[in-house]
Amino acid sequence: MCTADNYFNASLLRHEDSRFLQDDEERIIGSIYLAGLSVECMIRAHKERHHIEAGLYDRHDLRRLFDISGWSREMTFLEEAELLDKLTIVNKFWHNGFRYYSNKQLKQFILSKVPGSRYNRIGDLNNYVRRKFTDFFEAVVYIIEKGGRTWN
Repeated sequence: MCTADNYFNASLLRHEDSRFLQDDEERIIGSIYLAGLSVECMIRAHKERHHIEAGLYDRHDLRRLFDISGWSREMTFLEEAELLDKLTIVNKFWHNGFRYYSNKQLKQFILSKVPGSRYNRIGDLNNYVRRKFTDFFEAVVYIIEKGGRTWN
């Protein structure tokens, strides 16, 4: 069983891994998975800190995990609203099943989220991710930094 500190440290490490992979054109999509995982670990750290059990259906749903985590007790209403906005961005392009996806499957998932997409090659998609996923990666940074500030 992971402790709150284990989850917190894993969050920071997966975030660092994600940032490292963002610089590699061939690994940018893997960076998305690790970024989302870092957010999940941060939420789980706060959930464990508050000794809250997750239900079966809350295990990898970031919004549901946040809602039951108790983390919002450490924030003002406005801080919670900002974090929820960032979490919505992360939720749009991440889910735990990515760990089982090939690059082709990840590409198809991401393309399904881009209405009218004309991207048909991994290279095109990597370029798209680099240009357009700025909001996603910035949202992850916000959540991880907020988690670190409320941890201390």
